[in-house]
Formats: sequence, C-alpha cells, structure tokens
Amino acid sequence: MNKRIEKAIKVILSKSLKSLPIINNIRVMDNIITATNLEQTIIINTDDATGITDGLYDFKVLVKTGYDWEAARDKSSSDTDDYPTFEIINKKQFQTDFDAIKLAAVHVSDDPTKSALQNVCIKPDGAIYGCDGHRGYFKTNNVLPTTEELFINPAIVKIFDALEVKPTFSTANINGSTGYILATFGGITVISKMPEVNAPDYNQVIPKKLEKNAVYFRAEVRNAIETLLPYTNKKSSQVFFTGDYVATYDQDTRDQVKIKLRCTSQFDCFISFNGKYLLDIIKQLPETPGMDFNYNAALSAVVVGDNHLLMPLRTRGNDGERLFPDNLDNYREVAIKSAAATRTRKSSPAAVITNSLEVNKLKAELTDKKQEIYHYEQLTARLKEEKAGLEKQNRTHLETIERINSYNQQLINKLNAATNNQRDPATVPATVPATVPAPAAATVPAVTPDKIDYKLRATRHQRGYIKHLTGNFPAADCTKLEASEIIKTAIAA
Repeated sequence: MNKRIEKAIKVILSKSLKSLPIINNIRVMDNIITATNLEQTIIINTDDATGITDGLYDFKVLVKTGYDWEAARDKSSSDTDDYPTFEIINKKQFQTDFDAIKLAAVHVSDDPTKSALQNVCIKPDGAIYGCDGHRGYFKTNNVLPTTEELFINPAIVKIFDALEVKPTFSTANINGSTGYILATFGGITVISKMPEVNAPDYNQVIPKKLEKNAVYFRAEVRNAIETLLPYTNKKSSQVFFTGDYVATYDQDTRDQVKIKLRCTSQFDCFISFNGKYLLDIIKQLPETPGMDFNYNAALSAVVVGDNHLLMPLRTRGNDGERLFPDNLDNYREVAIKSAAATRTRKSSPAAVITNSLEVNKLKAELTDKKQEIYHYEQLTARLKEEKAGLEKQNRTHLETIERINSYNQQLINKLNAATNNQRDPATVPATVPATVPAPAAATVPAVTPDKIDYKLRATRHQRGYIKHLTGNFPAADCTKLEASEIIKTAIAA
C-alpha cells in the first residue's frame, strides 16, 4: 500500500468509535479495501489487495508492522458480514471548482453545534462558500450551477490532498438513503453524508459595496503577524492596524508592541483582527507583492484580496472606552524576525515588484495548464458516460424495433386467418380475377339478399367506389369482402 493511500485512510480512521470497534479495522473483500467512520467512507479498488485473504485487518497494526497482513488480521469473533456495506445507486455527476472548495474548507467551523457551518456549501447557482462566523471564503463568479444545495465535508479535501489528485463529484443514494456526496478518482471513491440542514444566507454578511481600500506588502504583513503573535492575548490573538503600523496589546501581560509597515494606502481608523485568522488568509492569497483590505468601517466585514472575508474584533468596550492604549508612541517597536522579510526590506520596492510579477506570471501560466488538464479530464469522463448512455439507448431502440416487427407479423397472421374464415369457398373464387369484367353481374355471385347478414353487406361507399372504377354497381347482395377484392383488382388493372 503506497503512502498516499495510507494517509487517506488515516484521515477516515482518525475519528474512531469505541462503541463500535469493528470500524476501527479496514476490510478487504474481493481485492477492494474499505475503511469507514460511518460519516465518511473510502473504497479503494487497488492491486495492493491482490492475493490478500478476505477479512478484517487492524490498520494501526498493519502500519506498525510494515504491512504484515497476517499479523494485522483481526482474529476475533467479528465477521466481515458485520462490517458496514455501501450500495451506490442513482449516481448523478455535477461540476464544481475543487480548488475553490479547498480554500473554503480552511474556514469552516469545527464547532459541532454549528452543523450548517461545518461544511463547504455549494448553492444551486454554483456559488461556493465556507465560513465559521468569523472568517470565510466565497466564490460567486465563473462557477457552474447545480440542481440543489450541496455540502462538501472538509474531510474529502484532506483525503484528496493526501492522494494529491482532484476528484470528480456526484450525488447518490447509499443503501436506499438520499443525501450523499461521492468524490471519485480512478478506483478510489469517497462517500460522505450531507447534513440535513439549510445553509445560512451568506450574502447578508458579504458587503455589497466597499468604499475604502488599504494596500500593504503581503510578505511584510505575514512576517509582522508571525512576529507579533507571541505577544498577543492567547484567547483573542488580537492585532490591530492604524496608519502604517500593525500592533498588539495583551490585556493580561500589558505588552505593547508595534511594527512599522510599508504601504501604498493605509487604514484610516483603528481596525482589529484575530491574528491567526488573518495569517491563515494571507497564506491562501496569491503571491503578489501587495495585499488589499477592502472595507467600509472599523466593525464591518473586510474583504481581503478578492474572495476572503474577515470580521474585525471590537476595539472598544461597552463603556465606549478603547480596549487598548491608542497612543502608539508608548508602544515598543520590534523588528520583523523573518530573514525573508529582512531581505525584502533591503531590496528596492521596484525590484521586489518586478521579480514578483515575473514569478506570478509563471505561476499563472502553470495554473492555467493545470486547469486545462483538469477540464480535459472532466470532458473525457463526461464523454465516456455519454458514449455508454448512447450505446445503451441504441440497444433499447433495436429491441423496440424487434418487438414492433414481431407484433406486426402477428397482426398480419391474424388478418390472413380472419380473411380465410370469412371467404365462402362455394361462392367466392380462390383468387380474384386479374381484371374486373364490365358487367357487375358477371363478377358478383348471385346470393339471395335476405341470406346475407346486414353487417357483411358492402357499404354504400364501397358500392359507389366500384361504380366509379368499373362503371357498374355491384349486386345488392355483394359482401364487404367481395367488394374489397373487386376494388383491389380494379385498382391493380
């Protein structure tokens, strides 16, 4: 078993259940490896399981012994039949942006009481959101719509990060139940149950219009935050910006520390953030020289970059007093500890920007190529599914044609049988003459009218048509069958 698959299984089994010890094992059955925690399941069809005896195996022992399958085999009374099974039906693929899902997954909540915020949400219009109430990510442009509101568990992102591949996504029914997400790549399938909740209205938090903008050097801000975090309050990790400074004040230790930053435009107010949340966002931003803070006021949501949302912290108490001294002259200025930041300070801003633009251009080209490959893979998979669907439809059409031909033959046989039963051999010739003689009496046998059932007599329409074709009316006792034969013979002549 390769290391990437091992890491993926560890993500699943990191959440073990003492009340159900059987799922702390992995199951091998018909060369298929299954691991589950009942919320997420990974099914691996791999050659690594070839030749391995079907059964349950203790994964921790398996890893510890260097994959000694015999030593890891569960020899307890647990039977493989007791291990959960997963029947997948009604699989429907949908398109989405896995890179955006990865960015959104960083910001979902880990609070079990906020199930609606524990997953990445994909709205029916295709917009992608991830939020924990304090920070978030959103992508509303260049997205692909879905048919319903969907939830992607962050565990799926961790699994495919471990596998270092991008999955395709589908909805499906598992064991007859709806509300499941499938993420697949090759012979690997990950099953995740979606929560039965409604997502919040994220648009109520995202500002519709941003009037102010502050721009700082991204690398400097990152290194400054990393330098200040040891001085911050351990609960809030609070840092604040004002002018060209970023600073922190710990209410417990009374530490007052500041760092001067270079910027092209600065905040026009005291604005405070959780330093750890801001650092997470900075690590996700493209490696451009500058980073933008778009905002309206000190306590309104701030959009960092283009798609990241960060809620400011309060800077004043209930009494209206500032929670920290606002005279920065009394703050102790410290140097940025990062060597990378020191090198950046020694370089001219123009050189830094030029080099960064070249690097960003190459990274953008690489990203475009990866995106092309990803879309090609998606297109190939979709074409294969369409081909299989057309082949199935063609087989169905051929079967339908065969049934129609068989039914038509049955009708013809019934019609011939009915025709033979109605013909009277004593009065009706076996074959109809090639031509109809001019006198109607010569071609229509004489039969007493009162001996012919009214329903069998030629209709007025038939009699008129025979007059039109031959010039003579048939006899009054001519039957419908005889009239039809006369008409056919006359038309053929």
